[in-house]
Amino acid sequence: MTTKNGLLAVIGGVVLLAWVGVSFAYETAPVDDGGTITGKIKFTGKAPEAKHFTVQKNPEVCGQTRDLQEVPVKDGALVHAVVFLEGVQKGKAFEEKGTSVTKKGCELFPYVNVQVKNAKVEIENQDPVMHNPHLYEVVGTARITVFNIGLPEKGSKLAEPLKLKRNGKLVKFECDQHDFMHAWAYVIENPYYSLLTDGTYKIEGVPPGTYKLKVWAPVIGFKEADITVPPKGTVTMDFEYTGA
Repeated sequence: MTTKNGLLAVIGGVVLLAWVGVSFAYETAPVDDGGTITGKIKFTGKAPEAKHFTVQKNPEVCGQTRDLQEVPVKDGALVHAVVFLEGVQKGKAFEEKGTSVTKKGCELFPYVNVQVKNAKVEIENQDPVMHNPHLYEVVGTARITVFNIGLPEKGSKLAEPLKLKRNGKLVKFECDQHDFMHAWAYVIENPYYSLLTDGTYKIEGVPPGTYKLKVWAPVIGFKEADITVPPKGTVTMDFEYTGA
């Protein structure tokens, strides 16, 4: 299931389809001399402990207990984060993504993703129990509800635009029925980003120039660096987070 300029992500019990269109000033243009940025997001020290939940509702579907690892680390690298460029005004088009695997069993998937402001969000309940997707805009310590709609049965759906009230950059997905279901998204303004799955990232087709390169991960926040991308060149930039 895809749409034109669409990115399919999956919210465990629910399927999230983001973006149908974009509404900001980013302009698509040919990039004949684009460069590449690569790197690794390292993590040293001890990562925060996983949160443990005893399942209160629908244990026959969701299981008896669940663990939420908010800062997953493997082999000294951060597993889930988004790396992105700020300040790119025009360049390659947003990539159309293929169909992702639907995950059931009361899971929000993926844990870290990207979204585009004002793009339509379509959600479908994939479980035979009620889910209540609650999307918040997170600005500092404030949590502002974007939408909060119950999906009472398998196959029930909703479609809502991502209308942010304070033009924030972070959104949080939770299920009001199941307190262990969480996911995050960063609101991007251009297609120059990479979602981590193994601690490494790669951003291609970057117009030559100097930009702010940023990393964001839940709980541990941001890292950033200025980076200059030469025509048809490759730049490596590693970042490191430190735990306890």
